[in-house]
Amino acid sequence: MKTQALCFVLFGYLCSSCTGLNQSPELTPCPADIARQALEYAFDYSTADTEYEFGGQDSLRAIKIDCSGLAVNCYKYAVAGTDYYLPFYDAAVINFFREWSVSTIDPRPGDLIFMGDDKNSPTHMSLFVKKEGGNIRFIDSTLKPEELINGVSERHYPENDERFLSFGILLLKK
Repeated sequence: MKTQALCFVLFGYLCSSCTGLNQSPELTPCPADIARQALEYAFDYSTADTEYEFGGQDSLRAIKIDCSGLAVNCYKYAVAGTDYYLPFYDAAVINFFREWSVSTIDPRPGDLIFMGDDKNSPTHMSLFVKKEGGNIRFIDSTLKPEELINGVSERHYPENDERFLSFGILLLKK
């Protein structure tokens, strides 16, 4: 299934997205099953020796990616073969926050987490895994040499950590 999705993304995404541009411009919240599938791709990145690279959005084969590139690719793979498609080809964290998601207080696996110092302007994002034992578990791509982190990994912070700004559900086109 993942191989089919990757082939679709690598060889058919642009063509199918271009034809999709003539469809209704209405956006709809991402279904839970697609969010879960995106999270599965994030796990794949986390086990593939992925390195962090600002602006990076490599496929699973090249493996240099930043936080928004991780979200773009995981969701691009997750919508492959469904009736949904991404309303963008690339998006920065701020665009995900302001244009391509709706806020939620009850995140599902694969939903987005916006992080940073300014609640109106997040600078980092991740994919929500779960709340567990007072912590929020997530998968992201980052470079933190002081913590020996370079690339995609599953991590956690306490639920009350001030770096968590909000949760979001990605908006898709159908």
